[in-house]
Amino acid sequence: MSLQTGSKLLHYEVLGPLGAGAMGEVYRARDSKLGREVAIKVLPEHFADEPERLKRFEREATTLASLNHPNVAQIFGVDQVGDMCFLVLELVPGESLEARLKRGPLTLDEALDVAKQIAEGLEAAHEAGVIHRDLKPANVLITPDGRVKVLDFGLAKTAIESSRGSSTDSVLSTEAGRLLGTPTYMAPEQARGKSIDKRVDIWAFGCVLYECLTAKRAFVGETLTDVLASVIEREPDWTKLPASTPPRVRELLQLCFAKDPRARLRDIGDVRIVLAGAAPEPGAPVSSGRPSPLVLAALVFGLLGIAVGLRSMLARVETSPPPLLRIALRGIAFSGENQAAISPDGMLIVHQGLSPMMPLQVRSLRDFETKPLPGTEGARNPCFSADGQWLAYSTGERLMKVGTAGGRPEVIGNTQPGTVALGSWGDGDLIVYDSGRGYGGEADSLVQLSATGDPSPRLLTKVDAVRGERLHTLPSILPGNHAVLFTTMLKGSSRIEALDLVTHERKVLVEGGADSIFVAPGYLLFWRPPTPALVAVRFDPERLEVHGPEVTVLEAIATGPDMNAKVSVSRNGTLIYGYSREGGAVLSVVRVDRSGRVTPLLDRREAWAEPRFSPDGRRVLLRQIGNPDCNTWSVDLQRSTLTRLTLAGDNHGATWLGSDSFVCSFAGAADAALVRRRADGTGEPNRLIDDPRPFYPRSISADGKLIALSLEAGIDTDIWMLDLRENPVLRQVLATPFREASPAISPDGGWLAYVSNEGGQDEVYLRAYSGPGGKLPVSRHGGGSPVWSRDGSELFFMEGTRMMSAAVQIHPDPQVGTPVELFQGNFGNFRPGNYDVAPDGQSFVMLLASENANEEPELRVVLNWFEELEQKMTAAGDGKR
Repeated sequence: MSLQTGSKLLHYEVLGPLGAGAMGEVYRARDSKLGREVAIKVLPEHFADEPERLKRFEREATTLASLNHPNVAQIFGVDQVGDMCFLVLELVPGESLEARLKRGPLTLDEALDVAKQIAEGLEAAHEAGVIHRDLKPANVLITPDGRVKVLDFGLAKTAIESSRGSSTDSVLSTEAGRLLGTPTYMAPEQARGKSIDKRVDIWAFGCVLYECLTAKRAFVGETLTDVLASVIEREPDWTKLPASTPPRVRELLQLCFAKDPRARLRDIGDVRIVLAGAAPEPGAPVSSGRPSPLVLAALVFGLLGIAVGLRSMLARVETSPPPLLRIALRGIAFSGENQAAISPDGMLIVHQGLSPMMPLQVRSLRDFETKPLPGTEGARNPCFSADGQWLAYSTGERLMKVGTAGGRPEVIGNTQPGTVALGSWGDGDLIVYDSGRGYGGEADSLVQLSATGDPSPRLLTKVDAVRGERLHTLPSILPGNHAVLFTTMLKGSSRIEALDLVTHERKVLVEGGADSIFVAPGYLLFWRPPTPALVAVRFDPERLEVHGPEVTVLEAIATGPDMNAKVSVSRNGTLIYGYSREGGAVLSVVRVDRSGRVTPLLDRREAWAEPRFSPDGRRVLLRQIGNPDCNTWSVDLQRSTLTRLTLAGDNHGATWLGSDSFVCSFAGAADAALVRRRADGTGEPNRLIDDPRPFYPRSISADGKLIALSLEAGIDTDIWMLDLRENPVLRQVLATPFREASPAISPDGGWLAYVSNEGGQDEVYLRAYSGPGGKLPVSRHGGGSPVWSRDGSELFFMEGTRMMSAAVQIHPDPQVGTPVELFQGNFGNFRPGNYDVAPDGQSFVMLLASENANEEPELRVVLNWFEELEQKMTAAGDGKR
């Protein structure tokens, strides 16, 4: 019978189905005694009265219990409830080799690594007297850290049993004509029903290795008869092997595929030796596919010591590490809060677009094709599932998921409105995310939920304000889901901690560190602010302990305002990181004239944002990005001095309201509001509205009576207006199925420029706010952050890294001229409103992201990085290699 989610077998709670096959149904379950997740394999109800199946079921338990090897899935026990028998197995996270090969062949290095680990698992089984008999890609699983596990010994028989030549060894059993094994991976003697030994696994191993290199099966046919004929009579298509396949690998496959088992490789242990010396040699000839002298000799001598000969010949071969390759990808937004991630297999990169309202972009490293994921507009902080098939991301009020191949996004759960969650997707369906931004209480802690959709997320941590904690953020789940790394934000500092998901105990790992990730060779990578450096230290993920010296492994990584380092590593050692000389968040405040000439306005470089000229042009408001709080400063342009205007809470969107005050959104310890503050920093804030929703002021009319607001509570960003002419009235202006943002009021208060993605990408539009008039397009090739000139005759906007200008005529008939480029450069334009126009319209206050104004954002990709990492750690003198 099928088990229902939530049902119990003894002390095991069923969490959901994992799959089903001829030998039973498999479920994910939680062991309440040991506090761990396991796999339960149940014999189907309609098989319970079949003695032969019961014997095979019991044999599987005995077989697996006799094996204890890192490349074989472990059995924890066998139990029975009434007439129901079930195995308790190791829950192995990751992706089956069969699923992986559907995306194409493995690289040579990947194929040899997978094959070597399969061989080691089979060797352990053979030494225990166990034959698998059904080795195939579907029964091989690759964990997120690159470990290969051989699964499903349900058809296994001991060597003693197999030598008796039972009729059940044939391809067709007497059990209602069901297939016993998989024909495309069966050795000829197995298909004929003859007695078998461990060499049938060597044949199947050859089939799996061939498929890893080609993504094609070695023996195929339209019918079962055709498949069996291919196995018994024909050779694989050797021409399908990649041209780069080393001769020794070709020879190994030919030895595995010898029709006569007496001529076949006798010991799977010899495969390990062959593979250890199978790295391609420079200039080595490529085999034609005909048996080489080595193979012919092996076939002649057969039982006369082929394995010993291979050992002595190949033991002298030294392998070379794969080459370290570095690639720079330009034009990818890596400033501000933007984030990117690489898939577990190292083949896909996902990143945000140049505009916050663009969909996620998926770039393949196979062909460098980039495609958008429709429906993900406004997505932030994407992360991959362990199998690489899904992406989770935040919209500002929801956690979503979408397939990497596209499809309709699905809601996973809700977050605090106005916050941008940073999450981690562990093995299976486990997701952990942070739920707030430093306002106190449970909203600043870590939360666990299921990727299948979870109406009741579970609180994992709780901020301890007494100990000075402000926020728990940047979670990173360790392989196996037994613990999660996270960053605790303190006042003026941070630390990295680990939370044991079984005992719920917390352990401090690194003081002063932030944004940590674990990589399979056994290292903890983290950022040590304020320097733009990535640091590594040896880490034991089971004991949750760091040891040895800290070593700087990257010296110029981009970082973000949420204390996140722009770094991601695949399980096979492909590293991606945002390159920045100063961390990416440090910007200079500059004046830029209409020709693009840059003049510094302030010596101090900080994580500045949203500069705003005062009405007289003598001062500039700046937001200083911090974590968890952002503050507002004023710059006196004549004296180049800074004055801090806010001291507490989180302040965003400061915009001048006359010459002596400004408005901004404010979030304090217990509430949020839109407030008015004095421009000299004195006095208490005056609340304009007490609405707790995340309204951000973007523009104020020349008379100071209208404030255009952007409601950024999620993917459906809308535009509102606050009318101060009498009692403050809050009015919705634009609310459509699309995203409207960055509102800018014309000086006369009658027109509104804004950004919308209704046409498929961000463009700037103009429409009447009051009185008659329709909508007019302004930009033509993408645009954002519109700003009016003070006389209303010109509308400025950003098009990527270019500053554009369009002439505007309102009377007698509204008209917009053709946009022209004024200048371009890396001016921190990826955040909305990151510039302003001087009152005379002849210059701009901007934020310079680099000394080189024309430097583009750069994402760096490093292939085979683990070798370099290991070398740096060894050179640091930690004594390990």
